Amino acid sequence: ITIASTLRYPPQAYRDENNEPAGYDPELMQMLAKDLEVELDLVDVEWAAILPGVASGKYDIAMIAVANKPSRLVTFEFTRGYVHHDQWLLVAADETATDWREMNAEGKKITAQIGATPEYTAREVFPKAEIVPLKIPECMMEVAAGRADGSLVTDATGMPFAKEHPEVKLLAWPDADKGVVAREWGCIPVRKDEHSFLHYLDSWLKWYWDRGTLPAMIERIIAPSRRGEVTWG
Repeated sequence: ITIASTLRYPPQAYRDENNEPAGYDPELMQMLAKDLEVELDLVDVEWAAILPGVASGKYDIAMIAVANKPSRLVTFEFTRGYVHHDQWLLVAADETATDWREMNAEGKKITAQIGATPEYTAREVFPKAEIVPLKIPECMMEVAAGRADGSLVTDATGMPFAKEHPEVKLLAWPDADKGVVAREWGCIPVRKDEHSFLHYLDSWLKWYWDRGTLPAMIERIIAPSRRGEVTWG
């Protein structure tokens, strides 16, 4: 099975000190290949190439917590969500706002990962601000350098960055009511004609979720970053 991913987003998917794939998604891929009794071909590509590659048949599926937003439903079917991420606004450490809604103002510059759900969320919830789509980690570095007022990021990405860069913080952390801009569920996209495979994947995810395997993996791999217990250089 050929699975596309982007190994640049620890702890979701990244390369370890030996340059080997690591993280939540690569572990899931190994489980899936074992259960299907096939070899795993993990292809590391840029984010922008993942969905077009699945649509064209170059890759069987993608596993990098792809959100099933409406515009993607035209081309793909999606499994149930298998991991969630909360989106927070990364801001300067001396930012006086106490609620992300205060940042929706003219003159504010908000960055977000280009082509990913945070970019579309930012355009929706910050209509008065200037939205600047950039790659990770450039979108966060713009805030650290003082060139942007905020960056909409997931908790597992933003918290480790904030721990490594004292000049920034997650706005209103840990007050979820004032800090969480949106919650997204990562799913597996499947081509429209792959109905049987979609059913298999959905049932496969449910099996491991109901038995506690996936929640335990999230707690072991992803939760430490959300709590700021792990940082990524």
